[in-house]
Amino acid sequence: MTGRVFVLAVDSSRAAHRAASWCCNTLAQPGDELHVLVVTTSAAFGSSITPLASTRAHSSLGAEALATTKAVHEVLHLASNKVKEEQFKIAALRAPPGSRGVAKTIAAYANLHQANLIVLGSRGLGDFSRSLLAFVGQGSVCSLVLRDALSPVAIVRGSGLQCKGERHVLLLVEGTTTSGALQWALGVAVRPQDHLHVFTVGRPTAKLTELATEQLPVEHVHVEEGPAPHEQHALICQAVIQYASAQGIGLAVLPHQEQQGVAAALHRLTGLGGSLTDRLLRQLDCPVVVLRD
Repeated sequence: MTGRVFVLAVDSSRAAHRAASWCCNTLAQPGDELHVLVVTTSAAFGSSITPLASTRAHSSLGAEALATTKAVHEVLHLASNKVKEEQFKIAALRAPPGSRGVAKTIAAYANLHQANLIVLGSRGLGDFSRSLLAFVGQGSVCSLVLRDALSPVAIVRGSGLQCKGERHVLLLVEGTTTSGALQWALGVAVRPQDHLHVFTVGRPTAKLTELATEQLPVEHVHVEEGPAPHEQHALICQAVIQYASAQGIGLAVLPHQEQQGVAAALHRLTGLGGSLTDRLLRQLDCPVVVLRD
């Protein structure tokens, strides 16, 4: 559970602030590295990783940089009881204008440092805003990072952000899901006191249950058989949402899914519809991790 690398993308927004705090308080362990990544189009930032002690004073920075730096310090202060100062690294990078440039910069940094997880805060765009951004070829930073990153991506919003006791974690399993998804969840997202809910789309996988009970008590591993894979995404999505609500799920781990052809083109054009994972990302009211293949 140690020696992992988390990349926390932080700006001056409350969403980014809460996401970074969530990671520090619920995932980080001694020995982990937490890279607090500031990506901005402001010329006030350079492109270097600096020790925490050297970031105390930024009197020459512009308003945007000052606001972001203040947010970074707030995150570090709130996390100080859980994470030691030497575990943090701060990277300040410039990106081309627009959400696409910011997303590519975040993904490239995480790929370079072989991050175990990228943590992003979601502002919760509505359908109209999402459609408008997709129409002009931008999209949200979260959706664009999902396309470019090689690492799993956590998108944080909603409830379950301050979970001090046991947490209920949902792992969505489809026919193509391998034991690697479970191993990642057990190694990064699931703590010894947590409950793991394996929600299967189709036939339950006994092997995954056996692997889970090797690390967790039997009474902490739950298997739910969902709709068959041939059912429409809307129906499967509704079943997952209802189960998550009933079980008090505080974190969902989903497979990365790529759509092809007309469906993919329509999703890129409107920002609506999409794969099962796309739908769940919009509707689940808890932090969500999307795994890469």
